[in-house]
Amino acid sequence: MEIVLRQDNWSDYFEPVFRDRNKFQTDIGVLLTARNPNSHYREEDAVRLIEAALIINRLQKQMLDDGNWQIESAKDY
Repeated sequence: MEIVLRQDNWSDYFEPVFRDRNKFQTDIGVLLTARNPNSHYREEDAVRLIEAALIINRLQKQMLDDGNWQIESAKDY
């Protein structure tokens, strides 16, 4: 996380894809929280698991889009 959120890395490489730094950091925190019980063979909370699946889906869509929103946004000007 330190490498991704480092200011130069974030603004140059990750912000075009994920857009909102705080939301991205929160999403990763939720995923890590969901991962810990699974990695230690503990029962997972179903709500937490569904939330993690939705976050993964959203992050995957952002990665597949790969910053194309910036290109489309620039066309408006």
